[in-house]
Amino acid sequence: MANEPAAPDDILRALAHIHRLRGGTIQDPVDLTFRVGPLGSALREAPDLAPVVREAVMACLSEYATSRGVLMPAAVWIVLAKQPSSAGS
Repeated sequence: MANEPAAPDDILRALAHIHRLRGGTIQDPVDLTFRVGPLGSALREAPDLAPVVREAVMACLSEYATSRGVLMPAAVWIVLAKQPSSAGS
């Protein structure tokens, strides 16, 4: 249903782009995910879901909380492209 909050696994997939969030508490990276990225964008469209989603995000990220911050396994591809120069230019 459209008004049901996202499942924790769905939230983790939405946060997959985050490799390492540093902060004094788990609240710091949660606040960041609410301000930027796909989750922040979605919650600006449906702010009434924020309390339920915040609870779910806290539960998901707590599994990755360490003394150095929230550390999640991740892979990143950096792709660069260059337009070939035109012949005869």
